[in-house]
Amino acid sequence: YDKAYLTPFGERMPYISAWDWLEDQLLALGAAGMSFDMDAGDRPRNVAWPGTDLRIATPICFEDTVSHVVRRMVRDPAPAACIVNLSNDGWFGTSDAGRRHHELMARWRCIECRLPMVRVANTGESSWIDSCGRVVERLAPQTAGALIASPELDGRDTLVMTVGDILPAMSLVLLCVLAVPMQRRWLGLAAAIVLIVLAGCSGGAEESSAVSGAWSTRSLSVTPDPTMPSTVQAAQPAFTAPEGTSVRDAALVILTSACVAEYPQFRANAVEALVLDHATLTKQVGALLADPNPAVRFSACMAVGRARLALFAPAVKPLLQDTNLAVRAGAIFALQRLGQHPDQSPLAGMSGAKDLTIRGIAIFVLGELGNTSAVPVLRDALQRPTDNTNPMRARIVDLQTAEALAKLGDRSQLDPVRAALLAPGEQAELMCLGAQILGNVKDQSSEAMLLGIVAARGRTERPAEVRLLAGEAAIKMGSARTPEILAMARMLLTSRMPMVRAQAATTLGTGGLPSDVASIAPLLRDPNALVQLSAAQAILRCTAQDSTSGTVATD
Repeated sequence: YDKAYLTPFGERMPYISAWDWLEDQLLALGAAGMSFDMDAGDRPRNVAWPGTDLRIATPICFEDTVSHVVRRMVRDPAPAACIVNLSNDGWFGTSDAGRRHHELMARWRCIECRLPMVRVANTGESSWIDSCGRVVERLAPQTAGALIASPELDGRDTLVMTVGDILPAMSLVLLCVLAVPMQRRWLGLAAAIVLIVLAGCSGGAEESSAVSGAWSTRSLSVTPDPTMPSTVQAAQPAFTAPEGTSVRDAALVILTSACVAEYPQFRANAVEALVLDHATLTKQVGALLADPNPAVRFSACMAVGRARLALFAPAVKPLLQDTNLAVRAGAIFALQRLGQHPDQSPLAGMSGAKDLTIRGIAIFVLGELGNTSAVPVLRDALQRPTDNTNPMRARIVDLQTAEALAKLGDRSQLDPVRAALLAPGEQAELMCLGAQILGNVKDQSSEAMLLGIVAARGRTERPAEVRLLAGEAAIKMGSARTPEILAMARMLLTSRMPMVRAQAATTLGTGGLPSDVASIAPLLRDPNALVQLSAAQAILRCTAQDSTSGTVATD
């Protein structure tokens, strides 16, 4: 979903944008440096929740303050069951008044639509609001934290959803009519009757699983309700292993279960991790080569190639003609690693594709193959135009190209990768990718920068997951500061943020110390499935039979 309603004076200049000269004059007076050049999406609409028939309305930032936008989003293309609002209220500074007022307007949207809302707001206020507009749980503003929301779905409809803005329009018309002296008394009586009838209309049946009761801004206090849960029950792990199983066997059980999970991301992550255990991979990868999801088929091909499982060459060959180009690229990699010597020329064409996803995958595969004859192809890819629809994605592909060239011996393009370590906070994705690449190619000249990211505190401190990635890259370079980095990762295993826990486990897995297995093992029971999978892979690395010096064995 692309934001369809641009915020006046923040993302667009209302009324005067039709006259460039007038807009320029006003910008010069009070908004120098702002361009107001954003483009709105085509229309407000909701999105489907993967794997279910539920739909989620996702107003972005201040869209949740605009009633007609949220109402349309809730209805189009099918009724939504919940509202999720992602917002950045950091520009309110140290004052919480604006944050609280923003939340108040969001609560009215819940009442109008009779839907619960989960708000995730930078600097606050992040909260869970029920369908009656009451805040069930709220995080304190300007503090780090997380909450688990279990919104109750409400099947009722409302008058506002039915008539929209007709009621205030009718009220205005009636007010104007009442201003006419003739028959004012009878008109006033008629108006009163109409308004009473409209106010008494019910938008749906009163029976509902949602909490009953109304809310208004007359009182900002929330009355405790005995039907609401007083505590949040801990979520259960997505994957479980039998009691009494050894840690390594438990990790393998979890990865095996993930290979048949509903979500493709779990299946893809699992097959990538099982490269560390060829026996289990051999049992699972055959089915994944025929998986209906192309990302899973690609990951399975890469796993077969990395593990050099020649047994599966006949199953991989048909994938050279797969309908998905990424899968074809993975099949070329697998067969080349298996000594089949397939035609690699399709990769050259893919590396110049305008589709940045296909281009990035082809470039990655060329780097993994290690064929130095691909260097001119990769250099040419840097000069090829893209579709220009996603500048950030284009820059990411350029960094991937620099990594592939470095793997093939040409390190001349690493300067932009090193520069990515200095990216601003809103471009943390570039910083993370840059750190990963520099660690993969063991760029010793960037070690000091990476260690600086790990050690930075105060105003220059980076998020925990960024510091962990930088530390992991330094570990791959054999840094003397590895013990300190691993100590930081152990502390972050208990973070409240799933992404941080997952990355902490991955960093410890890169360290490969058997002594860290006990620290990682509790994450095998984590309520977040991706954390479980990261922990399982880390345990396989730390328990590799020939991992005696903190490094992971390779083929």
